[in-house]
Amino acid sequence: MGIPTTSSFGFPSVSTGSWMEASRSGPSTTCCSISRSHNARRHFLGFLAAVCLVVMSSQETEACVTVPVCVFKEHLAKGGHLIVNGTIEWQAVGPALLERDMSDSATAMVDVPIWCNDYRVVHWWKNYACQNKDTLKLAVKYYDAGLWRLRPLFQWLLQYLPEQGTTLPNIGDSTGAIQNVHILVNLDEWLANPQPLLDEYVVVNGVCPNLPGYLIGVTPIVFDPLAGPGLDPFSTTPLTGTLYRDGEMRFMRIVEGPSLTQWGLIVLTLLLAILGAIQVAKRHRRVRAWPREE
Repeated sequence: MGIPTTSSFGFPSVSTGSWMEASRSGPSTTCCSISRSHNARRHFLGFLAAVCLVVMSSQETEACVTVPVCVFKEHLAKGGHLIVNGTIEWQAVGPALLERDMSDSATAMVDVPIWCNDYRVVHWWKNYACQNKDTLKLAVKYYDAGLWRLRPLFQWLLQYLPEQGTTLPNIGDSTGAIQNVHILVNLDEWLANPQPLLDEYVVVNGVCPNLPGYLIGVTPIVFDPLAGPGLDPFSTTPLTGTLYRDGEMRFMRIVEGPSLTQWGLIVLTLLLAILGAIQVAKRHRRVRAWPREE
């Protein structure tokens, strides 16, 4: 072991190089590193918190969206084939909202598009000898500025559909005596006086007292916007005979929740938050384990 040298003042001498090395590795450098780590950690956590708040608040808004839907139920022993279209001014737009075979007591739920102002339902008695295709249209008419117009069904149903919804019969003729029945339902008239569903309906000159708002014919329903204010803009060759319930349509409002994609975004955000918390915990342990100057 060497003997330490002394300065002219009697204190142990320290070389300039050793003093500079101690300064570089001393407490001041360590404090700056820890401060920067704390700032980065706060910024990272703040970012994750902001993302979580934005995602959660957007999902809460999405979950409060109320939309009208229609649930179809089949009542035929052999089933039938159902085709549902959203239409504008009697013309189908885009692909069918639903097209499928419906077995006995089967159900299917279909959205009411926000853009349509009438709804078309075609029921094909596919497994019966009659092979009828019955077409039913649902609409709400009103007269404005010299023309008959159709109200957007989405907004109208949201405003006027009762809390419990409403159920309407879909009807036709399984015997084949009456081919290709065409039906128009004025939804506002039906809602003003809904009736219990029956298994069969006696129709005279296109109307039935048990079917308020229904106009029933054997030719396609025609909508004439130029019909005068005292006339019905809907017309057909009226039907007289007995028809049978092949199914039912239930309109109701539902609350839509987040989609699978939105739930995926929520899960991803939570995973990021967990990973961030793990990283923060690791840094905190490293700081506490840092050797201290005695």
